Amino acid sequence: MLLVLLAAGLSRCALPALCPTDAELIAAIAERNNLDAVALELALGDQDPGSDHMVWRERVLGVDQVHCGALPNRPQELNCSFTVRYHDKIVFQVAKLSHDEGRWTIENALSVTRYRRGTR
Repeated sequence: MLLVLLAAGLSRCALPALCPTDAELIAAIAERNNLDAVALELALGDQDPGSDHMVWRERVLGVDQVHCGALPNRPQELNCSFTVRYHDKIVFQVAKLSHDEGRWTIENALSVTRYRRGTR
């Protein structure tokens, strides 16, 4: 009985075959970060058309504490919570992910950022 409860607590998804792997989740996070950076660069360019702007894209070091649950009547979508590790911060996220054309994408997300001591 204890082993069953322990195994259930360690599972990241009710149906592991439907959940993204760490590599797939990191790719979806990196894609979302890139889209956000491009949007910011365009907005800065609109404010100051005579200059060039480049927004730094941080590399994701890893993901932890991934927990996903399927949405009713939507087999290609999941709600997930996870922790993203960067060099200078840890980001706690809750996101809706969709699986389309063999890859996972983040549709929308809520984030809370905690900077590491001495980095800001």
